[in-house]
Amino acid sequence: MKNHTLLFLLLCAFAKLAAQVPSERLFATTYYYSAAGAFVPSDSNHIHYISDSVRGGGEQFNWQHFWQDYDTGYYQHYANIAWQNKNRYVNSPDGHGNSNRYDRQNWNGNNYFASYREAYTFDASYNLTEMTIQNYDTTHGIWDTAYINEYTYDSGNRLLSMSHRFWPYANTGGDYEDTYTYDASDNMLTKNAHYYYNGWIDAWVQTYTYDASNNNLTYSYQSWDTATQVWTYADRKLHSYDASHNDTLTIDQNWVSSQWQNSRHTTHTYDSHHNVLTGTIQNWVTATGSWRNNYTYTRIFDVNLNCTSQLTQNWDTIASHYFDANRHSFTFNTANKLTTDLYELYDTAASAWIHSTKNDKTYTPFNNVSQDVYYTWTNSAWAPDRSYGYYWETYTTPTGILEKTYHTAAVYPDPMSNSVTISFDATVNQPAILLISNMQGQIVDTKTVMVQNGSNNIAYTNPVLPAGMYQGQIRTSNDAIVFRLLKN
Repeated sequence: MKNHTLLFLLLCAFAKLAAQVPSERLFATTYYYSAAGAFVPSDSNHIHYISDSVRGGGEQFNWQHFWQDYDTGYYQHYANIAWQNKNRYVNSPDGHGNSNRYDRQNWNGNNYFASYREAYTFDASYNLTEMTIQNYDTTHGIWDTAYINEYTYDSGNRLLSMSHRFWPYANTGGDYEDTYTYDASDNMLTKNAHYYYNGWIDAWVQTYTYDASNNNLTYSYQSWDTATQVWTYADRKLHSYDASHNDTLTIDQNWVSSQWQNSRHTTHTYDSHHNVLTGTIQNWVTATGSWRNNYTYTRIFDVNLNCTSQLTQNWDTIASHYFDANRHSFTFNTANKLTTDLYELYDTAASAWIHSTKNDKTYTPFNNVSQDVYYTWTNSAWAPDRSYGYYWETYTTPTGILEKTYHTAAVYPDPMSNSVTISFDATVNQPAILLISNMQGQIVDTKTVMVQNGSNNIAYTNPVLPAGMYQGQIRTSNDAIVFRLLKN
């Protein structure tokens, strides 16, 4: 988990920097946990970069969850009042922003020994075509292949299939394959999953439809009934948009007794910048055949389009009115970086807001986060919960290095319930990887999306994503698109 924290900060080197100017790159992180009211060291990471001829700060990140501009990373654990070696990560870049191999070595008390390996191959367009996972057999001194992932693409570099095979290719079960189809606008139409059990069997299919503006109109999920040999619906989403392509209405439905039954009704209002101002969630009551209010939220933005507060109110089914439930208060620095997230609960008995949790962030002069501290409100005081420290070194950006173009994306509805549209500009036509990370830096979801040169509207759906604030990024060979995501 702490290693993903390191990854998250490397991904969040958002500012585009010109050649031959000072910059920062992350060289260490430290995680602290709370014990007896104080922060105690737990784990740390240290990075060694190949040379200053390669950009630092993670700008050559490949979507296979590691960094392309370092050759060695070290992971240590704090025990017995001292830092103890635990793992070492060795990277083998190919010179094109990708990695041919990634090795993890474990510490045995005297030296590092081979443990785990990921090997990669790419086609002429730098699309990943094969990923091989191997574990080291210390008894025989050889690498044993665990499984292989294979990827295929069409002439437009759109992902057509991803297959997962346990080694050797015995088809003994557990293998699976995903296939994809697209429309002429590169919108994904279907994602079909298959698994192997005495032959290849359909598992499930996700189907999408779009309007003329490429707004996602419907999403449906079907599973294959092996007994009846037919596709069976499970759930679907229906979206409506305003003239500005804002998702104003989302209806969730489940397939019950051979017909669609309403489940959830979500409406949003927006400002001129596509920021969600209000959201109202209703649930379907089968007994009455009508919608019943559940909760609503209201957001306020400053002149820099930062959300400074969000108030959530729940519906009182007896008194038939909304009442205050919780609220977030956010502050930002002059670079529009989040500095404080204060979460409070409303005490109806005392008619007062009560502190619950707080997250404070501090930044370097280059606006990279240096401290990320979490507190809980205990006994009328803020008690430490956990803390992350990030350590950066200043270096000079070399000449002749390809710069990525950085963009920010508009996300709506914001906050999201189960699905969201990510609107942004890109400079290439190719598959890209969408990464979602929580505020602790853990990557919680990755998806392959198709990006086109110009404006894009990407639909992202994740009904099981827990409520909270997230950081998102979409990366192509030329672009880094960044955004914040709030799940209610």
